[in-house]
Amino acid sequence: MITPIFSQVGSLQSLDLMAITVYALVVLTIGWWYSRRQVSTEEYFVAGRDASSFVVGMSLVATLLSTISYLTAPGEMIKNGPGFMWSLLHAPISFLVVGFLVIPHMMRHRVTTGYQLLEERFGMKVRQATATLFVLVRIIWMGFVIYTCAMAVSQISGIPEHWVLIMVGIVGTAYTVMGGVRAVMMTDVIQFFVLIGGGLITIGYVTWYSGGFGWWPDFSSSSLMVDLQWKPVKVFSANPFDRLTVASVVFSGCFFWFSTAISDQVVIQRYLCTRNARQARRSLLGGMIGDVCITVVLGIVGCALLGFFLRHPELRADPSQEVMEQADKLFPHFMGKILPPGISGLLVAAIFAAAMSSLDSGITAISSVLMTDFADVFARGISADSRRLLARARFLGMLVGLVAMVLSFSNICVQRGFPEANFFELGFKISQFFIAPLFVVFVLAFFIPFSTPAGAWSAIGMGIVTGIMFTYWNTIMGFFVENPGTFSFLWIGPSASMCSFLAGVAVSAITYNSKSQPTSKE
Repeated sequence: MITPIFSQVGSLQSLDLMAITVYALVVLTIGWWYSRRQVSTEEYFVAGRDASSFVVGMSLVATLLSTISYLTAPGEMIKNGPGFMWSLLHAPISFLVVGFLVIPHMMRHRVTTGYQLLEERFGMKVRQATATLFVLVRIIWMGFVIYTCAMAVSQISGIPEHWVLIMVGIVGTAYTVMGGVRAVMMTDVIQFFVLIGGGLITIGYVTWYSGGFGWWPDFSSSSLMVDLQWKPVKVFSANPFDRLTVASVVFSGCFFWFSTAISDQVVIQRYLCTRNARQARRSLLGGMIGDVCITVVLGIVGCALLGFFLRHPELRADPSQEVMEQADKLFPHFMGKILPPGISGLLVAAIFAAAMSSLDSGITAISSVLMTDFADVFARGISADSRRLLARARFLGMLVGLVAMVLSFSNICVQRGFPEANFFELGFKISQFFIAPLFVVFVLAFFIPFSTPAGAWSAIGMGIVTGIMFTYWNTIMGFFVENPGTFSFLWIGPSASMCSFLAGVAVSAITYNSKSQPTSKE
């Protein structure tokens, strides 16, 4: 048997620290390089609308692939089996709908944020309400992503979590504030290849250590299935308490891409960086292909780690526990305790990359929303001065990064609120609060000709209420019935959206008056 080269327990060695330092210096250099061409908010927020479709596509997938996805997809594979891999089937459906229905609406107008498109139909108040919801959900998400990164790096290196939080926040904020969205997209391209390379390195090392592909689990073995306790994946179930089915995974994947493409400024901003709808569609295609690739790689990483720790139980994070009981811990443990120095540092850099790709995109997106949708507050008196606007945008970016770092410290409490969920599931739960109303308001504006401001407000209110209800189903329903069951995390967003949509359509039908629709000045 080949003897592994262990890194020092509980700490990173010099080669690891060198790999991480080089990565940080590279992204900071990119931020500095692009800072020299920042002369206006048009360049700072939408890259002059001439970005390469390849760069935008890779940036899109890197942005949507957070630390949570990167670290927890292998854990989900280990704990619950390959059921989530059925989500790959959503790609052609999502591309056709988003590419040919959503993107043309977005690219029809020369805007900086998607929420500007709501003003003509629903008025300024609805526009600013949806922009506020976006800011809230995105900054909470950023804090959770930074926390997940800090937790993993701390487990690997022994560095206290708060120092990791600060380091990720400072580096990510610095290059973003300097270089704007163009620097963000270029670093995202690097981050995508670092992320996918980290997964391939893990698979390669397990294969080398095992002397071949003997690590591949024998999924046809009945004894293995009993040991793993994986539940069979149904093709379809009308029961929302079934955690995962083929239909719910595919539908959830489609819903995620529909909702983010139509209502999330992080994604919308990528489209707006291209010249036209055709270029934006090509960027989407590149992002979809990249998403499929990284999902496949992370699924295989889960199989590799499962096979590795089944064959070598003495190398688990806790040898006394079964593999499934520590599924979320095994990937970080493998990075810190099994991989040799240098390679371990590359994997830690991949974790940093995943966190920073969410942080930098959130900073530019939130800054653009504050400067554009709340110009009367954040750009008052300087709207004609491009230099002062740019300086204000950078200042807001620094504030957003600081707030995200502060929020990341509070996520320990959030995790304790869902003690039964693994991080893969927890990421879905946290991101669902405000997705439904944002998504539905855009659907009402783009595709329901009789929608009204009152309908939009109804959709917002119903979406928030039902999003909270489905997310905290156990806690809320536990006051009324015993053992209420666990509402599937995959159905939180779609179910809340359906309730929100029905409320918006119903109220719009009641209040619609073709002669009294709002103007953009309302």
